[in-house]
Amino acid sequence: MLNAASIVTGLLQSIACKLLNIPIQRMLQKDWLPALFKSRAETQTDQLSRLKRLLAHAEHHVPYYGDCFRDSGFNAAMMCASSELSKLPFLSKAVIREQAHRMLADTFSASQLMEKSTGGSTGEPLVFYRHAEYLNASQMGTCRNMTLCGWHPGDPVANFWGINDPSLFGRRALKEQIKMGFYTFNAFDVGPHVFGEWLERLERIKPVALYGYASTIWLFCKWMKEHRAKGEALREEQKETKRTKGWDKRLKGVFLTAERLHGFQRELIEEVLGVPVFNLYGSTEIQNIAFECTHGNMHVATDFVVVEVDAPEGETGDFLLTSLHNYAMPFIRYRNGDRGKLLGYVCDCGIEMPCISLDISRSCDNFTTRSGRVIHGEFFTHVMEGITGVQKFQFRQVSLEKVELRVVRAGVVEGGLWTVESVEQAVARVPEIVGDKTGRELDVEVMWVDEIAATSRGKHLFTISEIGECGELTVKS
Repeated sequence: MLNAASIVTGLLQSIACKLLNIPIQRMLQKDWLPALFKSRAETQTDQLSRLKRLLAHAEHHVPYYGDCFRDSGFNAAMMCASSELSKLPFLSKAVIREQAHRMLADTFSASQLMEKSTGGSTGEPLVFYRHAEYLNASQMGTCRNMTLCGWHPGDPVANFWGINDPSLFGRRALKEQIKMGFYTFNAFDVGPHVFGEWLERLERIKPVALYGYASTIWLFCKWMKEHRAKGEALREEQKETKRTKGWDKRLKGVFLTAERLHGFQRELIEEVLGVPVFNLYGSTEIQNIAFECTHGNMHVATDFVVVEVDAPEGETGDFLLTSLHNYAMPFIRYRNGDRGKLLGYVCDCGIEMPCISLDISRSCDNFTTRSGRVIHGEFFTHVMEGITGVQKFQFRQVSLEKVELRVVRAGVVEGGLWTVESVEQAVARVPEIVGDKTGRELDVEVMWVDEIAATSRGKHLFTISEIGECGELTVKS
């Protein structure tokens, strides 16, 4: 139960946060929200203007691009359409590692550069740099995306995220809570041992939106559904799931980012919380690439990025991304390892930004057999759908013939919907299903484990391949 002191403290924090966010609200209204209401021609003109400005900067102030443009016979000032980017070579992680010192703009001092790294699919860190203005723009992009559900700056948000250094977690979380109304739940410490505490905290916060890792929020919702059905932590469920009248009564939307969103995750989260899920697409290297609108389509954030696909028109291929805001270390035609398709202007939601499809997973999500057959990673996640009593699972391909299925069993509750025997029987059928799909080229070994480690950034991967594109063994984390 909430006492009077905690209620007053919460009200005071809410009022303070609203006041602190008045400048953000004004900035959104003036500089960022209008982009969602521009005509198609205005949107295209704005993107081209931003692109030419970035390219001119890169040509004159970034040694690597100065040489690159000269060798390609490319002149940013003469550019008439974004399609002319195809004259330039794409940017790979290998090039960034080799040329990083020559990719820094001479207009930024060392003190202005903010180092960032990502582990990458091989586990080898990719180190790059950003600047304060880039991060501020990225924050505004996130705020703009969240307004699609009716959220306003200063409204409380439950932020399911992680910080690598636990000693910094409390400090950073408190800063985001006071400044932005983001109440951080540590995504690096997830499971039934903390979910009860999370519910109590959500009751105090009463968030308007949830934001964070799809796998974390999915696991939490899965736990809530099981406990509702068992009548232990929440009210008893009726035949049809209904919204609770507790912490989620103000909830308007769930925003998922930083990892692939699977269909079964979206379905469960929307079922449990009763509000729409919005998928946000970005990466550590380039943020705010695309966002899901209220009609369920993914729109390219054209004032943040240019998206190309390395494939014939209308076909699926590797994304080539150009960030329009990172002037400290420009990423131009960056191949980030994701794949998809350009759909054009296919949505009638009113936002005149082109749409993309993210139906194709990263190459490391797919499994390869000795004959060269590629099995889409989504197949393996679908195999596990509907199996109750599983808290977590992960398929890991360790050779061209073998896949390890690691499974964490959920806690047994008396009177629950499953037993140890029933879940073991359901999982035991998985090797046969995979064998049928792959023509007996892949053997699945089921491994019951106590925990499945998240990545260094707190993400849970459902499929991991340790097999390189040419069949050689690589190291995945």
